Amino acid sequence: MEERTLIRDPVRRRTSFGRWVSDYRVSRLLKTLDARGMPLTSHTVYDWIAGRHAPRPTYAAAIVEISGGRLSFADIYRHRTEMQAVSTRRTRMGESPPGASL
Repeated sequence: MEERTLIRDPVRRRTSFGRWVSDYRVSRLLKTLDARGMPLTSHTVYDWIAGRHAPRPTYAAAIVEISGGRLSFADIYRHRTEMQAVSTRRTRMGESPPGASL
């Protein structure tokens, strides 16, 4: 899966978490977390970005720290809630989000 596919959806950049991940880059986040002994797959991070799942609290705490205070726990968990709301609206309108076929 190409890294830019899910980030390109402008809706995902509307949240603080979405913007931060887009700016920081998924590959860099994976390397940083791995260096802290917290390995993940890119698929997991893309699921966070798409709002299918939210990071476990230990990962959320690490992301808050990595972000240097740009993100809070609330920012991270609010992202999933907002992405789920967008997904629900799109489903009702018969739209498919960018990258939905991946």
